[in-house]
Amino acid sequence: MAPALRGEIPVRVRAHESEDILNALEIGAEFGLKIVIEGGAEAGLLADEIAAAGASVVLLPAPEAGGVSDGPWRRAPMDGIERLTRAGVTWSFGSGGGSAARFLLDAAGAVARGACDPLAVVTAQAASALGMAGDVGRIAPGLLADFVLWTGDPREPGSRVAQVWIGGTQVYDAARIGGEAP
Repeated sequence: MAPALRGEIPVRVRAHESEDILNALEIGAEFGLKIVIEGGAEAGLLADEIAAAGASVVLLPAPEAGGVSDGPWRRAPMDGIERLTRAGVTWSFGSGGGSAARFLLDAAGAVARGACDPLAVVTAQAASALGMAGDVGRIAPGLLADFVLWTGDPREPGSRVAQVWIGGTQVYDAARIGGEAP
């Protein structure tokens, strides 16, 4: 608890509904905590409040079928990601706790609407949302990085993995095993 109270590490709070998000922001303000809202189904409704609190959001997918009709996802605004972005909230997608299909659909929708850069949202934006931008999320001197080099744009079906680097060490090279050179 001491590092969180000193503001050295963020406190991650799972909250989907507006009331719970506001409670987390209030506790953060009262104790000087860096708050990361995880879940955030209704976060778009509170984008300005989240931005004013300096909190970030990790958006989680809705639960499997059957849990959406009466939960906070029903009240979630369709333009929630855009609202968070316009308000200046640092946000990213998380993958835990829900439907993988819904996660991909939400992410694809955000990209299609121009609400985010798909590579940044899973790298630099995710690191920033979790308070780790000084350590990870980008390829830069002094940062920890695991990365993949592709033969082309990774979003294109014809692109293939050329190299994989983990912790600064190359662990895969397609050219050495008979694959195409990058």
